[in-house]
Amino acid sequence: MASTLGLVLNFLIFPGLLFTAIVGLLTQWVDRKVSARVQWRVGPPWYQPFADILKLLGKEILIPEGAGRTGFLFAPLAGLAAVGVVSTMLWLANIQGSGFVGDLIGVLYLLTIPSLGMIIGAAASGNPLAAVGASREMKLVLAYELPFVIAIFTAVTKVSPMTLRLDGILEYQAANGVLLGSASCIIAFIVAILCAQAKLTYPPFDIPEAETELMDGTHMEYSGAALAVVKLSQAMMLFTLPIFFITIFWGGIVLRSHKEHESKGEDRPGRQVLLGSGHGSRDHRYGARDSGPLRVNTERKYMSATSWGFKKSLWVFHLNAGACNNCDIEVLDCLTPRFDIERFGMKLVGSVKHADVLLVSGFVSRKVLPDVVETYEQAPKPVAVVALGSCGCTGGIFRDGYNFAGPVDKVIPVDAYIPGCPPRPEAIIDGIVKLIGKL
Repeated sequence: MASTLGLVLNFLIFPGLLFTAIVGLLTQWVDRKVSARVQWRVGPPWYQPFADILKLLGKEILIPEGAGRTGFLFAPLAGLAAVGVVSTMLWLANIQGSGFVGDLIGVLYLLTIPSLGMIIGAAASGNPLAAVGASREMKLVLAYELPFVIAIFTAVTKVSPMTLRLDGILEYQAANGVLLGSASCIIAFIVAILCAQAKLTYPPFDIPEAETELMDGTHMEYSGAALAVVKLSQAMMLFTLPIFFITIFWGGIVLRSHKEHESKGEDRPGRQVLLGSGHGSRDHRYGARDSGPLRVNTERKYMSATSWGFKKSLWVFHLNAGACNNCDIEVLDCLTPRFDIERFGMKLVGSVKHADVLLVSGFVSRKVLPDVVETYEQAPKPVAVVALGSCGCTGGIFRDGYNFAGPVDKVIPVDAYIPGCPPRPEAIIDGIVKLIGKL
C-alpha cells in the first residue's frame, strides 16, 4: 500500500506531472527568449508560459457541432498523462536506479501517444482543416518514428550484455563511460535530435499546425482548458525528450563511477523600442479622421477577465471585415523585431478559438455582416473587441455607401477604438496595452 501511494505521489508531484509541468514551462520560456534575442527582440518575461496556461484554464471550452466529444476531449488528456508517466520513469531510473524489464520499450511507446492523441482529437473535431492537420501529423509520425527508434537502439546495442532496462543502461555507462563516445552513437544522437524536433512539431516540421495555412491545423478547434492541456503537453515534451537523450546517450543525470558503487557494497556494472503615446495617422485624405486619444468603453464588464493570466497573456485574432489592407500591413509590422509585441505577452493566433482579443479592421458590409457576428460568437469568452482604423471606428470613406452595414460597434460590442488611416504600429500596441489596464 505504501509503495503504491509512493508511486502515485511520484506521478502526480515529483518527478511526474507537477514537476515536469513547471520545468517544462520554464524550458519553453528559455526557448522563446533565446529565439527573441537571436532576432534582436526583448522577448517574453519568464512567467509568460505560466500566464498562458492560467489564462486558458479560465476560458470556456467550445466543442464543435458534430464533433465526437469523447475523442475530442480525451485525446489531449491521454497525451498529457503519457508524458507524465515517461518523465516519472526516467527520473526514477536516474535518481533511484529503479526500473523494470522492458521499460525502455514502454518509454518509446508512450512518447508516441501525444502525437496519436492529436491525430485522434483533430479527426474527432469534424473540421476539414483540422483533418488535414491530422493527416499531416500521421505522415510526420511515419517519417520520424522509425529513425527515432533505430537511433535509440543503436545506443542500446553498445551495452554489454544488451538490456532494455533504463537502469541497466545507466549502470553500464557508470562503469564504462558514456555511450556518446563512439562514432555510431554520435550519428544516432544527431538523428534523435532531428526526430525530437519533428516530435515537437517545431519548424521546419510544423506542417500539422501551419498557422498561416491551416489556422493551427490540429489545434484549431481546441479552446479553454482543453487547449491548455495541449500546450502543457508540448512544454512537458520539450523537457522530457532531452532527459531521455541524457539517460540513453550521456549516462543520466546522476552519473556515479564504478568505484563509488563498489565502496557502497553494490554489485553493479535586442534591443527595446520606447513607444510614444501618439496615435498619428499616416494619411488624412478622403476625410479620414485623425487619430485622437484612445477611447475605451468601460461600460462592459468581464466576469473573469480581471485574472492575472488574462492580463499578462493576450492572444490576438485579426479579422479583416473589408479593409484596404493598409491596416493589415501595420498589424504585421507589430510582429517585427522593431516593435516586438511578445514582450507584452501578445501574439497573433491563426484560430479564433484561441483568441482573447478580436482586432477588427475595415468597414462592415452587408455581405460580411453575418461572418463578423459568427466569428465573434465562436470566440471563447471572455474576449475583448478592438475596432482598428478609421473604417472600423466610423466607416471612413465607405460610411455613405449603399452596402455599408455600420461600423464595428454597430454589429458587435467594442471595447476599444484605435483610429487612423492607417494607425501606426505604435498606436496599435499602445491601444492594446491601455486596453489591458482597463480589463
